[in-house]
Amino acid sequence: MTLETPAGRPQTTTLILVRHGQTDSNLHQRYQGQSDVPMNDAGRAQIRTVARHLAGLRPAAIYCSDLSRAHEAAQIIGRAVGIVPVALRELRERSFGRLEGLTHEEVAAMFPESWETWRTHRDAWIPPGGESLGEMWGRVLACIEARWQAHPGQTFIMAGHGGPISAIICDSLGAPMETRRALEIANASITIIARNETGPRIVVMNDTCHLLKESPADDEAD
Repeated sequence: MTLETPAGRPQTTTLILVRHGQTDSNLHQRYQGQSDVPMNDAGRAQIRTVARHLAGLRPAAIYCSDLSRAHEAAQIIGRAVGIVPVALRELRERSFGRLEGLTHEEVAAMFPESWETWRTHRDAWIPPGGESLGEMWGRVLACIEARWQAHPGQTFIMAGHGGPISAIICDSLGAPMETRRALEIANASITIIARNETGPRIVVMNDTCHLLKESPADDEAD
């Protein structure tokens, strides 16, 4: 994979966002939040495919959440590109507090008032014992802005979670928080954002084509 800045264009910094591979909680549609749920075998295979796809890059750095599903994904990618990832607590998924480990149906039955608030006022909803959407966005965007500033004209990677990746995309678009509901951030997807003095632009979003290009035999040989 090659990323180049055409001659004569302003200096461009490139951020490659990779969501971690599948977990059992993803498979069964359970809230994960900040519970340290690992990737399952299918998720690890997905990330090995991502690593092969990115292997030609020489990024300046790889950052990731310190939760194991994101950290392991970053380590797999890091081995392919020759970089040791830096794990940062600020890049964690949103905390869903007492709802973590539950399905939507279980939340509706066990926390009916909270569920109704989620249904009717989703952006203002705070999970019992968890954090607000704004709190998660604030810590993630501050952390990523510092990385943008640290790598002018370079490429860096973030391996993380759907919520933080959605926050970074919406911020790049200048879009409000509710826009995140229109975004699909699949497991092992790749999103690329380029930023120069004129501002950010989304180059690629939620790309999973790399997952379709390899057969099971290809992965077994890895």
